[in-house]
Amino acid sequence: MKELLLFTILSVFITGHLNCQIATAFGSPIKWDKYFDRTDYMMRGLDTLSKDSILISQESYIRQNQQGSILEELIFAELNSISCNDEGPELTGYWKSYYESGEIKEIGNFICNRKYGTWLYFYKSGQLKKYERYDGLQIIGSNPDVGYLNGAYLEYHQNGNIKVSGTYRIIEENDSIYLFNMETYEEEIECCEWRPKSVKIGKWYTYDNTGEIINTQKYELSVGDSVSLREIGDRFFELNINDLHKN
Repeated sequence: MKELLLFTILSVFITGHLNCQIATAFGSPIKWDKYFDRTDYMMRGLDTLSKDSILISQESYIRQNQQGSILEELIFAELNSISCNDEGPELTGYWKSYYESGEIKEIGNFICNRKYGTWLYFYKSGQLKKYERYDGLQIIGSNPDVGYLNGAYLEYHQNGNIKVSGTYRIIEENDSIYLFNMETYEEEIECCEWRPKSVKIGKWYTYDNTGEIINTQKYELSVGDSVSLREIGDRFFELNINDLHKN
């Protein structure tokens, strides 16, 4: 797979954030070793739950189990004009994960710990298990808004026949934040904002392992009739009235 992502490795990998977390599928805190020999790696840590080892160099991130088998690896890539907002090391680049027996489990790309582009998942046999497509609202700029399922979605049986097929679409939802008012003892809307989300659209099919359709479900979405949902493109037609009174 051609690597299209470009990313500048920041000095944050070496100092200042040794107690941070790395957002992987394991999701547990990492205890960083501040005193190890940095000849080959800049950082070394221990997953406090799984006891896996974490190794970070200028070129890669690696997770190994206690037997020394690689479970996850990411080749860092540079992405011009992108900076991640979260503290600590950020996973941006080409990703692979493995079963403990060594077979490839999944491949794809990360930007700021979020999935982007085409992701493929495999059975231990090497047969394709699932296909996903993740897109974003913008790629150039600070804190890219990426990691949303969009377009075709496919799952496969172990014999190679399709198991599930459908389509995702990115829309925006008006998400309100409710806070409890200690004076009135009532919930109040503190603020609200439009946030992107992935939704299923159209017909989704489920198949048995012979290829016969065993279930069909249709997802209808009427964004135009909703006050809480809108198309992504609608954000570009917004006009801030306050801007008219500046200067």
